[in-house]
Amino acid sequence: MALIPSVARLPQLSPVALLSFVVVAAIVAALLPYSDAIRLAASPDATILTPQLDVLRQLGAQSGSGFAGFKSWTAAGSPAKCAKYAGVTCDAEGRITGINVTAANLKGPIDALSKLDALEFLDLSSNGEVKALPQSLTKLKKLKHLDVYNCWIEGQIPSFLGQLTALTYLSIGGNPLDGAVPSSLGSLVNLVSLNIAGTGEDGVGGPLPSSFANLKKLKELYLRNNRFNGKLPDFIGDLTNLEQLMVSKNYWEGPIPKTLSKLKKLKYLGLRETALEGEIPTFLGTLDKLTYLSLSDTRLYGEVPKALNGLVNLKELYLQNGWFYGPLPNLSNLKKLTEIQLFLRSRARLPPPSQVR
Repeated sequence: MALIPSVARLPQLSPVALLSFVVVAAIVAALLPYSDAIRLAASPDATILTPQLDVLRQLGAQSGSGFAGFKSWTAAGSPAKCAKYAGVTCDAEGRITGINVTAANLKGPIDALSKLDALEFLDLSSNGEVKALPQSLTKLKKLKHLDVYNCWIEGQIPSFLGQLTALTYLSIGGNPLDGAVPSSLGSLVNLVSLNIAGTGEDGVGGPLPSSFANLKKLKELYLRNNRFNGKLPDFIGDLTNLEQLMVSKNYWEGPIPKTLSKLKKLKYLGLRETALEGEIPTFLGTLDKLTYLSLSDTRLYGEVPKALNGLVNLKELYLQNGWFYGPLPNLSNLKKLTEIQLFLRSRARLPPPSQVR
C-alpha cells in the first residue's frame, strides 16, 4: 500500500495564501489515518496500458508546458513502467488507479478521465483551469477520493456526483459555486469527509438537504463561508461519527440544536459568524472530545455556562463579539487550553434578548 506521490510545486505565496495552504494541508493530514481512499495498492513496475497512457498524453498536451511533471505524460515512445509517470499510480495490470496533480496548471476539459475505469483516487485541487466537471465522470464507479478544491468550478454543484456512490472523500469547496446543494449527495452513504466550503463570495445556500441524514459515516463536514439559512438541522446530531463540524459564516438561525449532544466523538465545532441565538447550551460541556470550539460573532446571549469546565481536552475557545456577560465561570479543568478569546459585557447595559441583532 502506498500514498500517491504528488507532482505539485509550492509557489511563492503571500502570508495570507500560505496560511490558507497550511490550513488545507492540516485538513488533509487529519484525514490520513482513516481514509481508505487515500491508500492504494501500487505496482510501480507494471507497464502502463496504451489506452491509459493515451489519456495522460491528451491531458498533458492540452495543459502545455506550465508544469514539468507533464513532460513524463507526453514523452514519445512505447508505454513505460508506471513509476515513470509523475503523480500516477497503477495496478498490477497497468491500469491507472490514482492521479495526484495538485497545483499543476492542469487545464480542462477533463472528459478523458472517464476512460480510466479503474480510477480510485483523483486529486486535481488548485488547478484553476479545470473549470467544469463533466457528467462522464459517473463512469468512474470505483472512484473513492475526488478532490477538486479551488479549481474555479462555477455554478451549481452537479447533481450527478450523487452517482459516485463509492466515494469516501469529496472536496468541491473553494470554488465559486451557487444555488442549492443537490439532494442527490445524500446518496453518497460511504462518505467519510465532505467539503463544500465556500470562497466567502456568494456560495451555495438554502437549507441543508434532509438527505444528508443518510451520511452516517461522515467524520468531517465543512460548510463554512456559504449562504445556508434556516435552522441548523436536528439530523446533524444523528451523524454520530462526526469529528469535525465546521459550519461557520452562514445564515443559520435559531438555537443550537439539542441533538448535537449526541456527537460524542466531536473534536472541532465551528459555529461563528451565524445568526444562532439563545443561551450557550450546557450540553456542550458533555462533548469532552472537543479541542476547538468557536461561538464568536453570533446572537448567543447570557452567561458562559460553568458546564464548559467539562471540556477537558479543549485547546481553543472563542467567545468574542457576542452578547455574553460575566462573571466568567471556573474553567480550571481546561488544562490543555492554549488560546482563549472572549469578551464579557456588562449585564446592566445589555438589551433584552429579543432586541439582540
